[in-house]
Parts: sequence; structure tokens; C-alpha cells
Amino acid sequence: MVTPERVVSVSANIDGGQPWRRTVGENIVFTDWQRDNFYRALGAVLPSCRRLGVEFDHLTVERRAKLEALYPGVTLVDVAPACMRSRMVKSAEEIAHIKRGARIADLGGAACVEAIAEGVPEYEVALHATQAMVREIGRPFPTAS
Repeated sequence: MVTPERVVSVSANIDGGQPWRRTVGENIVFTDWQRDNFYRALGAVLPSCRRLGVEFDHLTVERRAKLEALYPGVTLVDVAPACMRSRMVKSAEEIAHIKRGARIADLGGAACVEAIAEGVPEYEVALHATQAMVREIGRPFPTAS
């Protein structure tokens, strides 16, 4: 939730604090002990609202109705195109990270092809591919013997 005054992430308790550790601003955690606690948490962070930017391509009919019930008379604005444009801008560091990840994923795919054969259980193929990727991820960070 971003307003001119605050930046607040609203995250599920099951996420184990990950959003809080990986974001700027505040974080509020909700549980699923009661239905629609996410919307209660939103209401606690932003008690009233006239215009709300949401990504329409991630908004179900049910969730839209719940937002409109939480904020009567709200105008929902589709921010998906602007968000996607901003996500496409990458730093040199992000590009290097993506390239490393893609190279490792390619190794996993090759290991999958190497392991797959008639009669080989799916979990064995998955294990072979996963081991190849984990070993490659670990190569730059050797452990002490």
C-alpha cells in the first residue's frame, strides 16, 4: 500500500517475515484465522480511500467486489501497464543475476534430459536436475572442510 505519506506491505503470516525483511517502509502481517483478514488489514492501513490503483490483471471479480465493499464509492484505477513498464527496467546487476539464473536453469534442463528415460520415476529425474542446479549454485560459495 503506497500513499503520499506511507509505504506499507501487507503480508500473510505464513510468509515468515520475508516481506518485512525485503521491503522498505512498514509491514503489517495478517493471519487467515478469519476469512478476509487481508481486507481487514488493508482497512487498518488505509481506513478510507477514493481512488485506488490496482493491477487489474491480478484482480478477480470476487476481490474487486471486496475492495469496493471496503471502500464504498472508490474508483479503481488499473496500474498494471505502468507497473509492468517499471518492472522491465533492469540495472546491470539485475541483468547479470538473471543471466546467471538462466544459465543454471539451462544446466538443470540438460540434467533433466540426461536423466529421463522410460521407467525412470519422475522424482528421480527431478532429483538429478535439482542436484545439478544446487551444485552449480554452490560452486561460488564453497564450504570449509
